[in-house]
Amino acid sequence: MSLRITSIDFQHYKALKRFSIELERVNLLTGANNAGKSTVIGALRALAVALRTARARSADRVTVGGTRRLGYRINQRLLPISVENVATNYEDGESTVTFHLSNESELALYFDREEGCVLVADGPGSAVTTASAFRSRFPLELNVVPVLGAVEHKEMLLEEDTVNAALATPRASRHFRNYWYRRQDEFTKFADLVAATWPGMVIKPPELDFMSKELSMFVSEDRVDREIHWVGFGFQIWCQLLTHLTRAAPGSLVVVDEPEIYLHPDIQRKLLHVMKGLDAEIVLATHSAEILAEADPADVVIIDKNRRRAERLSDIGGVQRAVKVLGSQQNLVLASLARNRRLLFTQNPHDFLLLRRFARRLGYGELAAGTGLTSMSAGSLDRWERVRDMAEGVGVAAGSDLVVAAIWSREARPDAEIETILTAMRPSVGIAHVLRRWDLQAYLLVPSAWDRALQLELNKQRKAKPLGLDMEAILMEVTEDMREMVAEERATHRTRWLLESFGQAPDPRAPLETAPTSDDSFETSWRSPSERPALLPGARTMRRLNERILQLAGVTLSEARIVESMQPEEIAPDLCALLVELDKFRQIDV
Repeated sequence: MSLRITSIDFQHYKALKRFSIELERVNLLTGANNAGKSTVIGALRALAVALRTARARSADRVTVGGTRRLGYRINQRLLPISVENVATNYEDGESTVTFHLSNESELALYFDREEGCVLVADGPGSAVTTASAFRSRFPLELNVVPVLGAVEHKEMLLEEDTVNAALATPRASRHFRNYWYRRQDEFTKFADLVAATWPGMVIKPPELDFMSKELSMFVSEDRVDREIHWVGFGFQIWCQLLTHLTRAAPGSLVVVDEPEIYLHPDIQRKLLHVMKGLDAEIVLATHSAEILAEADPADVVIIDKNRRRAERLSDIGGVQRAVKVLGSQQNLVLASLARNRRLLFTQNPHDFLLLRRFARRLGYGELAAGTGLTSMSAGSLDRWERVRDMAEGVGVAAGSDLVVAAIWSREARPDAEIETILTAMRPSVGIAHVLRRWDLQAYLLVPSAWDRALQLELNKQRKAKPLGLDMEAILMEVTEDMREMVAEERATHRTRWLLESFGQAPDPRAPLETAPTSDDSFETSWRSPSERPALLPGARTMRRLNERILQLAGVTLSEARIVESMQPEEIAPDLCALLVELDKFRQIDV
């Protein structure tokens, strides 16, 4: 297992007088302006500089905390911060940032006006004195994306050592063509990633004018070639971001500070997917509501310098609260509509996020990023008649007619009611769809995927899997007492529908109309481990499953972890067909 940072403690360091943050695989740091996000990122940048120093020379005797210890004095000119103003409120005394590692070791940065910046390594085993011993004991890889800028108008060929020395500094933007000129064997993979994430743009490898020693690099857009300096600034920034991300080694920690500044909202969403696709840990500081809306709530960490600890969120409500902290305005929806002209109604905002997770698992990258779609909440299926009115009103506000799709949960409604609603909707709505299961979360009730997700979570937390844990058996056990509730809700909906439609109740001796299964018998379907999930309310069932595995294994599983653990063939055929429809809808000419 790769060495990783598990938590960071700050003492008397800038705005963080006493503060701690625990790190997981994905960490999206957010919070109000001046909350301390950049302070956390700055400490990681300082650690990256200190690691390069410790790997290059032997330890010295240094004074920290009033005692003499082995450590490394860091050249202050290389640090991304000024030691003079590190102390909280400019007070006297030592400031420290302690990085706790997964091998029970620690790396601590000490800041003192007299001593400067010092790195001290501590942990089990003998003292680390040589550069080789440090490299062996602390194989921690930090890939810190520097501040990015425009590429140079003219870029001359440079020595490789010069290019490498500037990779983690703001000078990296000035050497963009040189970087790829020296790594042409890796360029195809990079160019494919650019093409996949920025449709219509094809980047070509650098070319050298042997007479002038000047490098040029062309980008083709709609078969028109332009030198990269003359392409939009957002595209230049995106190419540089991808360049730094492709450098990330397996198991490394990738650190990025507010990359969204020059990026289109669609590209911001794609950035998170690209980063999560890396075999690396992620720390990303952001103000982007687009990125936060795309994230798994458990990945979002609120930084507030007035608290003692960072807060990791647990649900979608927490993400909405984080977006409010950022001061995001809802007129972003109208701006998105003006761009996309394709409006997708889902029962609630979370359904759109979960649909995109499934799309990503099936390889629909653009749909997974929400490209070309604007989502709004429609409420329950009882409000279906309002969808057309809402679409017309939003269309007027956006200044154009829109194409509209709508997706609702079935809950316990009978087929006849659903077909009547869909028949009324189809003339005016591009896609009118009611799920064949109770709700979208019901498509997550795949025991084999839960079993794999549980093993991954236990591995991450270095726990052993309890013997005999069978997710299919647990699913059947925790839902057995839900049978009467499910049957009663189905009967209630059927009775209401018949009364509304025909003015009479059904014959109580008639069998219950079943949810969509291959068998007309509710009892037979309920007894079947493969068919019961199609009858269950997914959100409620997931809560029960997580409560039980928390008791048995000490962990809970997020929706994102479950979807990532599903095999494509485990995603229900009707949901796969819906995603195909949505991907076509996303590309409709309007």
